[in-house]
Amino acid sequence: MGAQLPSSTLGRGAVVWVTVIALICVVLEVVVLDDSVSQGLTVQETSFQYIYNIIYIFAELFIAIAWWSAVVTQNVIQTFAAVALAFLTIVYAAIGLYHHHLLIEVINLAEDLPKRFECHTEAIEFGLIGLSAVSSIVMLVCACLLYKEFAWSFYRRLGADIGIRRMNLHHLTFTTLLQLNLFFYVCYSAQILTSVIHDQSVPNLLRMVMTLPISLVILFAGYHGLVKERRGWMWAFMVGMAFVLGFMVLELVIIAKTHDVRVDDPYTNTRNYKYFFGGLIAVLTIMSAGFAVRCYLNFDQGLKEARLNSCDQRSSLPAMADSQWPQTLQHLGTPYAQQGSCSVGRVMIE
Repeated sequence: MGAQLPSSTLGRGAVVWVTVIALICVVLEVVVLDDSVSQGLTVQETSFQYIYNIIYIFAELFIAIAWWSAVVTQNVIQTFAAVALAFLTIVYAAIGLYHHHLLIEVINLAEDLPKRFECHTEAIEFGLIGLSAVSSIVMLVCACLLYKEFAWSFYRRLGADIGIRRMNLHHLTFTTLLQLNLFFYVCYSAQILTSVIHDQSVPNLLRMVMTLPISLVILFAGYHGLVKERRGWMWAFMVGMAFVLGFMVLELVIIAKTHDVRVDDPYTNTRNYKYFFGGLIAVLTIMSAGFAVRCYLNFDQGLKEARLNSCDQRSSLPAMADSQWPQTLQHLGTPYAQQGSCSVGRVMIE
């Protein structure tokens, strides 16, 4: 059970904070979703809004799980990635509020419904934006404080070899990028699913297949290649990333070209969402390919063995908070303590 909980008070408090805020946001978003349904809008006109409510709920749960995983595994890159994703939910919530306004204005509703939206639903959505902003700032502060604890942990397990620490930083960054890619692929495929439901044409079906099943295979290739240091699998991943980037650029071009051109524009109410997710996926794809090359060049340089040894050492070390280790090392008079606190402070940077 100890391996599933953060070792420090700060870590446990940070996990509790993020989990509680995520659950509150989920409850509020469910209320917003219920309001949208009760406003009597037709399924065809608002199914996109429902799916984006669900995506927001998924995002909050994903952030909570990613934060817990990052703190338990002491992955400093993943903690800051979770913070970045939390800040993105602010933008996402603002887009949701904007599109909800569009629905109220465009669709002919009963007179009392716009008033109900302004008095109830809109207030909750503004509350979500504010709560997400406060939570993101607190997460950022916690991530900065946890940085030092994680630095001590990696210092005592991986040693003073700068090359190993730098390669390990590449490893952590790449695994975090794989998780973010998985999140955004699932979200984007959910959006395409709504298009498939309304228009079961061959192009839409192909888009669905290319977005999720094929992307999952590509991500698996990258993860397997990284952990096992298999060059063939990493080559497959890098080729797959080129394919994903080309696909997303094509998607964005198609979405842009249909703007104000077709009378039955399928992206009238979803264009901003598509730009948001498509642009982020394109950026993540480029970053993932870049770090895949870095990790590929690190193969057979001793990182795999060092990480295996660090896992064995961590399981055999006495259970104590990471904040206690500086004093413990000094008391024992180990070589780690003799190298000074400045070296430890640079552990994750170097």
